[in-house]
Amino acid sequence: MLLKAGSDEKYQVVVKSVAAGVDDAENETYTKLEDAEAFLDEFDLTTQNPSTVDLGALGITRKAEDIDELYIIPEYTKDQYTLVNTSGKIIDRKSRNKDGNDFIYCVNASGVIKAIYTEQ
Repeated sequence: MLLKAGSDEKYQVVVKSVAAGVDDAENETYTKLEDAEAFLDEFDLTTQNPSTVDLGALGITRKAEDIDELYIIPEYTKDQYTLVNTSGKIIDRKSRNKDGNDFIYCVNASGVIKAIYTEQ
């Protein structure tokens, strides 16, 4: 089944869940999260001070003073969450992807969501 971001959202996070099936085989299911705030609600994150973080390691090319809110996504989530665009393509390159609510997702070359931020 193809999951794609809604046209208003531009980008959405898809969550992979694994559950035991009838024959004890693992079944994977995928669910779209509504928006960046729903993704952030999956964790107990607080905003980080951009001036105390190595922004380059997260793939952020903006200056610290240009960033309003910064959330660093835990490393253990790398196989569970994926970012997709409006055509259903999995974002799997180092890029900066702004959704319809002006949250910017930083994704590395392996498709791992490293951080989410907003600009001032």
